[in-house]
Amino acid sequence: MAGRSLGRCTGAGAGWVSGAEIIMTAGFFLTLLSFAFGVWKYVSSEMKALRLEAAAKTDAAASLATMARSELAEYKTHVAEVYATKDGMQRQTDSLLRAIESVGNRIDGLNERLDRVFEAAQSRTTRSRSQ
Repeated sequence: MAGRSLGRCTGAGAGWVSGAEIIMTAGFFLTLLSFAFGVWKYVSSEMKALRLEAAAKTDAAASLATMARSELAEYKTHVAEVYATKDGMQRQTDSLLRAIESVGNRIDGLNERLDRVFEAAQSRTTRSRSQ
């Protein structure tokens, strides 16, 4: 079998194809196929790693968002309990203004009383001088 050819190539100037050439050609295509398979496996594993990393980041972001949401709810509750509302401030302001007005009225009344006391004292001194 050493000198026998396995097939005949048709075409201009083609000769017999030996078994070694067929094995070399098959080996070349097998090498190309193996290389393509290796590249595919590499890309596939990288994509899987990226998917896992993205899933981990997504889970971390979701837990962070949940934590932020709960902290915001706690803060809103704190603000509602501690800080004054607009209606509450209006009631307080109205109460303070009424108190200030009451103090002002009392001061005006005190001025009138003092004026009467001084007028009465002056009228006594004028009467005593005229007599």
